[in-house]
Amino acid sequence: MKCVHCLQNLKEKTRDHVFPNSWYTDDTPSWVEKWTVPSCRVCNEKFGKLEQELFIKLAPCIDPDKAEASGITDKLIKTFQERPHFLRELSKDLKPYSKDMKIFPGLGPYKGFPIESQKCIYGSWDLLISVLEKIFRGVEYKLTRQYIEDPYNLKIYHVYEEPELVKNLFQKNKKINFLGPGFKLERTSPDGMTRPALYKTTIWGTLVSYASINEKQDT
Repeated sequence: MKCVHCLQNLKEKTRDHVFPNSWYTDDTPSWVEKWTVPSCRVCNEKFGKLEQELFIKLAPCIDPDKAEASGITDKLIKTFQERPHFLRELSKDLKPYSKDMKIFPGLGPYKGFPIESQKCIYGSWDLLISVLEKIFRGVEYKLTRQYIEDPYNLKIYHVYEEPELVKNLFQKNKKINFLGPGFKLERTSPDGMTRPALYKTTIWGTLVSYASINEKQDT
């Protein structure tokens, strides 16, 4: 058995939560399986830190009144109470909104409040992609028992409006998994095949991300 992330043979196996355990909403039913996959300790600890760092940047951007995000704001407040230095670090990333600012799809100013009274959080694209790649690697292993390795690769996409081609692909042949109210996962692939594959995941009813698994192209 190998680590889902680094693909090294496991001498000491740990279990990595596909969707971070701390990201589940407080109304997640007890019968929901919180997916885990084989991981080495190094990768497990590394991604655990990245997940926490991303949570602190994403959670303040989520509408606390959304049913799909129940309890997420409370978890964030508790984190700040237990580790005040996280709040101090986050405050350094707060900036005023500007007209030419490129806002991440699904996020942005809260409606009903003047934009000049709100702040945006500058975040690292690399951090977001690293955590999402980790999630999709785990999802693919959980659903197909396959690693993402040669000759396949994984690519992450974010769009402001879903293309018609992508809509049609999901309408024709898709499987949906709900991991509690906070996570919706869709997967589509050609009839009778497991790959290539296209994924769409919605986190807290807000963050919509796409991932493709295709054979690598010669360059």
